[in-house]
Amino acid sequence: MVLSAISSLVAGRLSGVLWAFICGITLWSFAWLQYNGYQFEFGSVTTGIEPLVLAFEATLVLIMLTVAIFIFRSGQLSAEERLNSTVNQLEKEVHDRSLAEAEARQSEEAKSTFLAAMSHELRTPPLNGVIGASHLLQNDGGLSQKKQELVNVVLRSSDTLLELINNVLDLSRLDADAIELEREPLDLRDVVGSSVEPLRFQAQEKGLSFNLLVENDLPAWIKGDSARLLQVVLNLVGNAVKSTNSGEVSVIVDTALERICTKISDIGIGIPTKAQASLFEPYVQASKTLP
Repeated sequence: MVLSAISSLVAGRLSGVLWAFICGITLWSFAWLQYNGYQFEFGSVTTGIEPLVLAFEATLVLIMLTVAIFIFRSGQLSAEERLNSTVNQLEKEVHDRSLAEAEARQSEEAKSTFLAAMSHELRTPPLNGVIGASHLLQNDGGLSQKKQELVNVVLRSSDTLLELINNVLDLSRLDADAIELEREPLDLRDVVGSSVEPLRFQAQEKGLSFNLLVENDLPAWIKGDSARLLQVVLNLVGNAVKSTNSGEVSVIVDTALERICTKISDIGIGIPTKAQASLFEPYVQASKTLP
């Protein structure tokens, strides 16, 4: 009974019942054999205590087996707990990832819907109205030369804005996150000039000196992506004009190491050293005071 109690404590109730049954059968077998005159040989041990010694040795063996089973079972339970913990963690990660993917899909759908709506609203009627009215003014023969130049600036700016909208809102490229650059013939002077001309008036309104310097030895035509070049120059020059309150803004186009180089310089607030590390990160602005 002691063995079954120990077994029940260390290995569980089922193990205690099992060992109680085994001990009962064993003791009953020894008693039956002794009753029928069967003699056990134990060497120098006196025959008066032979059944007790045999029972003690058998009990010791059973205790050792019980301890071995307990150790094995404990290791098995520990392994099962670790496995269950790992499975639960994996299930949680899969669940969290599924939720994140669902949220990303919803966000992507909302972005696509918003961009499509904004593209339509920007192009019709506001931008098309500006372009149409500008063409009517351009064909009016009663305009002075100065006003005709202003109308031409409006037309070029409108065409530039329309092209930027059509390219920036290209959903297939945005979703693929891989905007491919075109390689088509373009007039470098015309592209740079049309991108900075609208900003010249903004600079003049702020009292800034605006300079556009194009090297004479530059080829008239090159192969490239006019829309991307226009977009980059327009953004850089626009930032230079916004961040400069006095002085000048210069746009210089020349060659450097057999490459065409466009430089924009100003004497504005500059970029702090800490902010330069995140210069090329999307939607990061060094100064919160700029629009």
